[in-house]
Amino acid sequence: MRYERGQTLIEVLIGLATAVVVIAAITTATISSLNNATFSKNQNLATQYAQQGMEILRNMRDSDYGSFSALSGTYCLAKTCSALAANNANCWTPTSGNTCNQNVDIFVRQIDVQQNSLSCDGTSTKVVSTVSWFDAKCTSGNNTFCHQVSLTSCLSNAQVVPVP
Repeated sequence: MRYERGQTLIEVLIGLATAVVVIAAITTATISSLNNATFSKNQNLATQYAQQGMEILRNMRDSDYGSFSALSGTYCLAKTCSALAANNANCWTPTSGNTCNQNVDIFVRQIDVQQNSLSCDGTSTKVVSTVSWFDAKCTSGNNTFCHQVSLTSCLSNAQVVPVP
């Protein structure tokens, strides 16, 4: 009798199928991890942009109370804005229909100002800084920017006197 040692075709196919399943699982886990990391990065950036919008309003209240007290409604905040001049149309633009276009990379920065807001204390200004963005998970044609971060603050209407 002659004995031949080796693997049968079935054993080879089972080994290849196992390898394919393992590689597919690793690939899926890697892609999922990359998507989650990208989402977290975008959420952190959106939060920073929303905080920056809030700081711009706070600084405007402290340095130019007259312009600050005249604000009311929804405004778009462009990427180039780190300080705010109320008459700078390239930086601080009233919106039409309460929607802004993409104005910071993949983000949209929008500020909503309500003077003497009842949801604060009736005398303070309610400021909502909202940053929205899109990614591959935004599948709705009606809502292009499907992710959003909003910060809300009540800014007192007391005019701040600068320190000499």
